[in-house]
Amino acid sequence: MIEYLKLKLNQKIGMQEVIEKLFILNYEKGEGVTRQGEFTIRGNIIDIFPFNFRQPIRIEFGLDTIEAIRGFTLFEGELLHSFDELVILPIYEFYGKKQLSESIAEYDPLKAFLSIKKGDYVVHINYGIGIYLGILMLKI
Repeated sequence: MIEYLKLKLNQKIGMQEVIEKLFILNYEKGEGVTRQGEFTIRGNIIDIFPFNFRQPIRIEFGLDTIEAIRGFTLFEGELLHSFDELVILPIYEFYGKKQLSESIAEYDPLKAFLSIKKGDYVVHINYGIGIYLGILMLKI
């Protein structure tokens, strides 16, 4: 099974546990986040640029609780959207850093959303309300 990291607002999880999981998912620690696959630590904050996001994400911790999850602009650092939940997918699946027991053809990125099933109503930020029909693989 493909691993991922699912974080929720007010989730009881230690910052060190999140950092260890990011290393397992092959994210690289750096001085800042300039590209997908990198993360940095500043005090009680982890900035990460998941490959499945268009913008970096800032995770703010209390003692052992996630207090805020927000997107921010890459260059200005301006805080954007707040998230209640965040799913971080591993980067090696698409960049060939590790061998997988599950092929990409079998990979369903929505498996991380365990509660969503075919026929459920979903809301897309750009396209509105729809019905989830599952994943369709196209042959080219």
